[in-house]
This record gives sequence, C-alpha cells and structure tokens, in this order.
Amino acid sequence: MKEIDLEKLYEIAGKEALTIESELNSLAKLLVKNFELRTFFENATFSKEAKTKLLAEVMPGVSVLFRNLIGLLIDENMEKAAIKLSERFTQLAARKTGTVFAEVAAAAALSEGEKKKIVDWLGGQVNLREEIDPDLIGGVKIFTSDGKYFDGTLSGALENLKESIINA
Repeated sequence: MKEIDLEKLYEIAGKEALTIESELNSLAKLLVKNFELRTFFENATFSKEAKTKLLAEVMPGVSVLFRNLIGLLIDENMEKAAIKLSERFTQLAARKTGTVFAEVAAAAALSEGEKKKIVDWLGGQVNLREEIDPDLIGGVKIFTSDGKYFDGTLSGALENLKESIINA
C-alpha cells in the first residue's frame, strides 16, 4: 500500500505544520464518530468531487494545503489511511516541536483553572484539546500523543473498585 512521506509533508507544511496536524485530527475525529461519513469517504465508488464537496461542507475554512492533501489521498485511493495518517502526523509533530498533544474528555466544559492544572500536570509544552462527553458522569479522561492515558472519571474509579473487589 502507498504511504505519505510524513517527513516531507511536515517539511512542506513548514509554519502550517501544526495547522495541518489540527485539521487531520479534526478529520480523524469526524471519521471515527460518524460512520456514514466514513463509509462515504472510504467508498471508492463515489467521485472525488462528491467527497471533496462533502468534506468542504463538514470542514469549512480548512487550509489550502489540507484540501490538497485530502485531494491526494482521494486521487491515490488512500482514504482509508486518513485516520492512521492523522495519528502518525501528530506523533511526528509532537517529536519535532516538543509538544504533547492531549485529548481531554470531560462531562462538561473545563474551567480555565482546570485546564491549567492539566497542562501543569502534564508539564512542558502542551496542546490541550477538550471534548465534551455527556456519557461521562464526572472527572476526566486524558490521552496524550506520547501514549499516556489517565482515567480520572467516576465510572473509571467504580470499575477499578469492582476489579479490586473481584481480585481480593
């Protein structure tokens, strides 16, 4: 299978590298959360024009470089690689910039103080992305680009309690 040279993409992106990373991340989230969109985007029977038009509707205001990258994926029948491309580009951008990208899921919007505590806890340069997850009762889940995972949710604590009772 063909692959995008991430080092070249990063080099071409230059100052826009973090913008491309963010746009790829947004696309990956959309594709993971929306089965119909993913099915449409990955289906080879739909035209490039139809795919490009739909993505322009669901992701307005993206950079020209991102639109061209998506066009390349479609031209090369590499649509199924978009999610993995996003993950790998995030890891590359993290390495190149010394930034930790952190996905934080919470039941409600975090206050600025809560965000600062998370950034301070992670340390260094942090790019915090917040996601509201109404299925969470309370607390936060944190996933970082360097592979760390923290589950500080109420449901996570209850699951840990259950495991400790079972294994006692």
